[in-house]
Amino acid sequence: MSRPLTRESRRSLLSHLSMEVGHFYFEDFSRGSDHLRRQFAAVAPWVDAAQWIQAHRYLNAPRVSTCFLVDDYFAANESPATVIPTLLGAAREYGVELDYLAREAACVEADGVPLARLVEERIVADPPPGTNGNRPPVLETGWLSNGQRPPSSHDSPAMVPEEALWRPPVENAACRHSVFVDVEL
Repeated sequence: MSRPLTRESRRSLLSHLSMEVGHFYFEDFSRGSDHLRRQFAAVAPWVDAAQWIQAHRYLNAPRVSTCFLVDDYFAANESPATVIPTLLGAAREYGVELDYLAREAACVEADGVPLARLVEERIVADPPPGTNGNRPPVLETGWLSNGQRPPSSHDSPAMVPEEALWRPPVENAACRHSVFVDVEL
């Protein structure tokens, strides 16, 4: 039986910093375990530096979480049972502790439930204020956004300083802890 989370225990679950230490595709795994080891050899100093910086920023023990993204929509001969131990072993070899491992294929279906389809069917258009909502539906464009993205600099007139044209994205109904989203589905 698990105990309910208290305010204090909930606070201890949050990170001061969260880092994605890698994102591998099928081709990356097909390059072999040496390729995986090179990835962790390259990121280990960054993880150490981030932990050191956080330790000096916060007087108590910093909480730095690490994650690795696996794009595992690949052949049946590469199951999570073989890929994940190899990945964790390479990380451990270089002292990189992985807190989270995100498998993209796990987002598609779980126990026969089409997760991605459930999410897709619940997307509601959020047109920016002052517009009439005539932007094509998300399922046609493939883009989901909760605001207006910055203007593209490659469409700007010649000889105009880029700083004069750039402006940050604007989120619809922004609040303190919300996030602007502009993603291709």
